[in-house]
Amino acid sequence: MGLFLHIGLPKTGTTYLQEWLKLNSAVLAKAGLNVVPSLSAHRLAVATLGEELSRRPDIVDICSQVSLEQALADAACDGAIISSEYFSLASPEQVQELFQTVGLSVSKTIAYLRRQDILSSAGYAQEIKALGTTHEIGDVIYTDALDWMLLRQSWKAIVRRRMI
Repeated sequence: MGLFLHIGLPKTGTTYLQEWLKLNSAVLAKAGLNVVPSLSAHRLAVATLGEELSRRPDIVDICSQVSLEQALADAACDGAIISSEYFSLASPEQVQELFQTVGLSVSKTIAYLRRQDILSSAGYAQEIKALGTTHEIGDVIYTDALDWMLLRQSWKAIVRRRMI
């Protein structure tokens, strides 16, 4: 069966999906699917990030809460479902190498995508919701990390079956 990898791009409902997986993990387990805890999933993704990103406070916090060994043990079963927004920052080849250390391979990859202009609008709306105020939006900045076609092409190379 392999493992199912969810690449959670920003503002695409990743946290909602992770909560749904957690709430339904017992039902999924009966179907032979093991939901990897979110913190372990995040740890697996950040293990493959470069040195510059690994110094970000959120990533340092993840690494301090769960060891890579524990995260690998949590994922080391056929039918694992791994979901993390940090996979959108990771190198597919390094993720593949990491999973191979415990004998796993990605059988399906799932990524929910949004156009970058819609992504910017969603971030703006969330900022207003959280703080009640926001700042003026400047020029929109394009980033390869959110280009859905580049993301698809980069992950397609390591997936045994088709990418969803």
